[in-house]
Amino acid sequence: MKKKVFISVFILLVILGVVSWSAYHQSQKENVDFYTFREYLDKEFFPVIHDISDYMVIVAEKNDEFNLGQWNIETGFKANLKLKSRLKEAREKIINKDVKYEDTLTLKKHILLYVLETEEILDNIYHLSPSAFNLDKIKEFADIQSTDMERLTGRMKEINDLLGKYYD
Repeated sequence: MKKKVFISVFILLVILGVVSWSAYHQSQKENVDFYTFREYLDKEFFPVIHDISDYMVIVAEKNDEFNLGQWNIETGFKANLKLKSRLKEAREKIINKDVKYEDTLTLKKHILLYVLETEEILDNIYHLSPSAFNLDKIKEFADIQSTDMERLTGRMKEINDLLGKYYD
């Protein structure tokens, strides 16, 4: 009788050990996938977003028709095209990056949505015609930019919340 109990307990412990080890191993694979993708974003995505953020600050500071129009003609259009090109390149690399697990896939989805929304904002800025720089157009543009930036801020909060799960 003692032998049967001992064998049953031993089998139960082996099963629990295998299940625990399997869950731990799966968790480790998910963590590695997430951290690897985050390191990839640190090289390919976040530097571009930092530069775009600096660009957006300049656009916001040039909030009157003369300053925005002059800046856009002198450097704004060229800077915009360069940023859009870098963002497109980063987007393509992110799309092609293979990720497997739920949190990493969710992060990738939010990053790609952020990129899409940022591309729309850059397009709106680029298509603001120099001949249309008048006070009414600038106010309309500022309202649109404000709404767009709030949307981007919300998207970045979602990204940061997801990153926070792994970096607390």
